[in-house]
Amino acid sequence: MADTDDDAAVEQVVPPLTQGVSRRVRRGWLLTALAVALVAMLGSGLALLTGGTVDAPPLHNAQEIIARAEAAYKAGKVQSFALSRTTRYLPPASRNGPPHDQQYTYSQQRLWYQAPHRWRDETSSDPPVDDANPTSRHDTNLRLSDGVDLWSYFTVTPSVGIHDPSMGAAGGVIVGRMAEFWHEPPTTPLLGYVLNSSVSWQELRNCYTPVLSGTTTIVGRPAYIISLGTSHASCGQSMADTSGGRLVWLDRETYFVLKDESYNQAGQPVSSVEVTAIQYNQPLDPALFSFTPPPDASVEDKRPATAKGATQLRHDVLQVADRLYFATFLPTTLPVELAPFSLGYYQPAAQLTLTYMPRSEITQPKGQGLLNIYEQPVVSNTLKMWQQSAIPIDVGSRPGWLRQSSRDQDGNGSDAAVMLVLSDTMVTVTSSAYSTDQLLATAASLAPLPPGLPPASRPTATPAPVLPTPVPTASDEALVPAPPALSTADLPNADATNQPLPTIATSPTPNPEIAAPFFGANPRHIQMLSPTEGWAVGYGIFHYHASRWFKVDGLKADYAPLDIAMLSPTEGWVVGSVSNASLRGLILHYQAGVWTRVDALTTTLPLRSIAMSSADEGWAVGEMNGGYGCSMYHYTAGHWQAVDCPISVPLNRVRMLSADDGWAVGEGGAILHYTAGRWQVVAGFGSDYWQNAPNRGPTKGHLADLQMLSPTEGWAVGSEPGLFGGYHAVMLHYHAGVWQAMSGSDNVSLSGVSFSAPDDGWAVSDNYNYTPDFPATLMRYHAGAWQAVDSPNDAPLACVQMLSASEGWAMGDSAALHYQDGRWTVDNGFISTSVDALTMVSPTEGWAVGSFGAVQHYTAGHWQRVSSPTVHDLSAVSFANPGDGWAVGDNVILHYTAGGWRKVANPGGHRLYSVQMLSPADGWAVGEYGTILRYQNGQWAAVASPTKDSLFGLSMVSAADGWAVSLNNTTSGSAPATYLSSILRYQDGRWAKVSIPGAISVTSIQMSGPDNGWAVGQVSLHYQGGQWQLVPNPTGATVRRVFAFSKGDAWAVSDGGQLLRYQNGVWQNAASPPRGYSAFMVAADDGWAFSIMGEVLRYQNGAWRKTAG
Repeated sequence: MADTDDDAAVEQVVPPLTQGVSRRVRRGWLLTALAVALVAMLGSGLALLTGGTVDAPPLHNAQEIIARAEAAYKAGKVQSFALSRTTRYLPPASRNGPPHDQQYTYSQQRLWYQAPHRWRDETSSDPPVDDANPTSRHDTNLRLSDGVDLWSYFTVTPSVGIHDPSMGAAGGVIVGRMAEFWHEPPTTPLLGYVLNSSVSWQELRNCYTPVLSGTTTIVGRPAYIISLGTSHASCGQSMADTSGGRLVWLDRETYFVLKDESYNQAGQPVSSVEVTAIQYNQPLDPALFSFTPPPDASVEDKRPATAKGATQLRHDVLQVADRLYFATFLPTTLPVELAPFSLGYYQPAAQLTLTYMPRSEITQPKGQGLLNIYEQPVVSNTLKMWQQSAIPIDVGSRPGWLRQSSRDQDGNGSDAAVMLVLSDTMVTVTSSAYSTDQLLATAASLAPLPPGLPPASRPTATPAPVLPTPVPTASDEALVPAPPALSTADLPNADATNQPLPTIATSPTPNPEIAAPFFGANPRHIQMLSPTEGWAVGYGIFHYHASRWFKVDGLKADYAPLDIAMLSPTEGWVVGSVSNASLRGLILHYQAGVWTRVDALTTTLPLRSIAMSSADEGWAVGEMNGGYGCSMYHYTAGHWQAVDCPISVPLNRVRMLSADDGWAVGEGGAILHYTAGRWQVVAGFGSDYWQNAPNRGPTKGHLADLQMLSPTEGWAVGSEPGLFGGYHAVMLHYHAGVWQAMSGSDNVSLSGVSFSAPDDGWAVSDNYNYTPDFPATLMRYHAGAWQAVDSPNDAPLACVQMLSASEGWAMGDSAALHYQDGRWTVDNGFISTSVDALTMVSPTEGWAVGSFGAVQHYTAGHWQRVSSPTVHDLSAVSFANPGDGWAVGDNVILHYTAGGWRKVANPGGHRLYSVQMLSPADGWAVGEYGTILRYQNGQWAAVASPTKDSLFGLSMVSAADGWAVSLNNTTSGSAPATYLSSILRYQDGRWAKVSIPGAISVTSIQMSGPDNGWAVGQVSLHYQGGQWQLVPNPTGATVRRVFAFSKGDAWAVSDGGQLLRYQNGVWQNAASPPRGYSAFMVAADDGWAFSIMGEVLRYQNGAWRKTAG
């Protein structure tokens, strides 16, 4: 291979590493690249090098070669090049197995460069070969610089991004780094770029010990072989695995990197980038560096621009809106300094994006002060996420949800956002720079565009709208901003001293109330004044009267109540926090039907508890100093005053027996007693906490709740770390002047306690009952001992209050339980739920299941919520006969028998997405990580699965024949999300993958018979004649559910809720329920649709009509 005698001489002294590598290569091991970006820099950067000639004698010193390479790069004599190269990479998961099990990923790349600023990069990639599924994925992506703008084009999506070179990014690391080279060449050029870790010439010299190992020829080019060894420990840990060494091959004339290989400690070749063809300084066709977006691609323009005016923005949106199938909206109120900046549309999610930016940043964007508005059709999973994790709130007169900012000091996390559903559209207003008040004002001002016109009907085929480019020029016209809403920052501040805190005047208008059910109420504390009157706090304030729960309306969105103290039905107090950036404490006062904020409490983080001994005397406690300290406030003479706290840990609960006798408990086992006009530490760390004083008391754990029955009797509950991990319940009893610990259960974290008499009380737990290893969430104290009591479901409970020995309430995440007649039952009307699956046992009986463990039964012409033993989401339901059925979901399996639902063990331990019973004694279920379960001999058991991908759909034709579909996220890096599916068939007693037409994504499957069925997702597949055939979705959107009834008749539901019907060989739009409803077809001309608020529609005789329930 050497091209001179000197070369041959050098090759004779190649170190053992290189010799071993040659043997490995000859054994045919595939090599892969840790990052294509390495050669993007090694290749494209060093292609600019120029040095000696081919006729020059080879150098014999690696340090001299590197010095020559650096000097040649700066000379820049290579003005153009064209190359092809192959990248191979062995994923970490494949490195521990034998060679025949090691599966390499690979990519092919073609790259053209024309100095000074034009280049084109085409890359295609493939996953490891899967023998069970010979259909290979072949994605080709394009990145291009035309000398002015950077373009990125992803063919799978398809989507196009347009970027300004000065912003240093164009859809990927490669292009961003190329922009650095060809638009603003760095003073210290990079040698490589490996998994985001750049290596400069200086780092190459200082972090490695390069050795010239020999010379050879690569694609006809004489090359040096440089052994870099491993990176020095002083230079930090590289993300690339080079523990076994690294070799690079440099072109002797241009110092272009022609090949790069890395090895792990076991000597495995884990990556390789190798040039397979190259030409320097050859004329290149100018057409290579121009690009026109394809008509079917969505386009997102990220170039900086001058401000659009309101009229221009309206015009641009209208150009897009007439191609959309959902309503669009524009705000009429914005923060005064903002102006429209950009408009984008992302086709896979059917998402429209409006970006507003301060005028001062329009021409030189800094990425600060942005406000974004996202609009897309209602997506049930996204809506459910908001309902579970955000705060329900009214936005103007429309229901919405508020998500507080959760960014840490390093900027990680999410921005504050407001989401509401307008017509058929989910609209999200989000920003990291503006307050929740400003986001709410913007969201409340959203108006339809064009006014008064309905959204366009779904077309049978809709190409992505191409947005108007270039961005319009400057305009002084802007939206007329409304005066900014009053923020909590405008309220009077209070000193941390004993200075009285001001009171804000109350409004004469009582707070309106909204009837249950509620979205994500998550009650934290409850106080019942009587069997017919009570209050609870959580994500809002809730009032119980007229035999049902109502939510207090009109409170600010960032109020987070934590405790309540009602003096009477007409007066009470609430404490908590204001969940904005300052995290100030909150105190609300209830009088004359109105809740009014009393103070700002800028010196404290959340107040956790309040106790009023009378209308004129009370205490509030909480935390200080980022959750480590303690804060106390005393209410007297009509004012709240801060007082010194004698302990240095947060307090969680305070309860007063009288103005002169009270108790408080908190972290670290803290117990405080108020007597003789002062608080004293009874247990826990005192004020000398930082001097490491020994703990005094029966526990060092977390005390969550407290109830004092008399001055000489009381209880406190909580948790402490278990001896072998997890939690151990803490139950403290105060008697005869001493707090003593009673025996508690393992794996239990107690959160609330309430006694109706000294010998009769209840405690609740906030841990989830995922498995039988976790005890019940309810415990009862009777006859001098605590015993676990079966709960009607597995909801984590935060609070409990007993009105008497025969009546009480317990509440928590996703549940409200009512105790009457000696048993606990679920208040099904408290929490709103969605319906995610439905089955009809007969035309007059059916079952539906959904979020928060909701189960509904259709009988006697009505749908009714029935008791469910879980609050975990249910995904599927199937009945073998009217008296025997199953439901599966989030790591839960339910069995219906003997007229009731009960939980059974889930042997897979994973979430299950689909279930089908063939008979009471035979059934199947599928779910996460390729889980396949079969029910036989009275129990569920796992069976062999040919995939590790999650299985979302299941359809059994018979006991011997069935189908399932899987989905795998194949997204790499910052590329748009991509998913690939497999279809499995059960025959001859085993499951196996079958051939499908191309790389597709489907999540639902239903067979109407052995020779007819459908699988749907981003595309539709029709099974007939023994094979699956591709049928395009008419909407261009993702289809979520399919209902197959015969060879010529099927229904499907898309992401946006649009119903499709397959008849006469084609899919067509069909009559659909309003947005926000989940639709299910049970026969060719019979269907049901459910709203999250419990409304029910039925499809019969070609139309949807509201039913009585």
